[in-house]
Amino acid sequence: VLDGPGTLAALRQIDPDVRCCFMTGWGSSYTAEGLLGLGAERVLDKPFSLVELIQMLRRVTGVQG
Repeated sequence: VLDGPGTLAALRQIDPDVRCCFMTGWGSSYTAEGLLGLGAERVLDKPFSLVELIQMLRRVTGVQG
């Protein structure tokens, strides 16, 4: 039922230091800039490749592969 910003807000209530990444596509009621402004680590625009997703997750988690 929650959208991206609502999900981030709910997660922040559970853990204020939570790290979140989002995927967004056409027709979203929010922007990547808006999510980043709310504290999202990264936002991937659809469509994206598996390689792009892996690279983003590695950057966010600090895991090298």
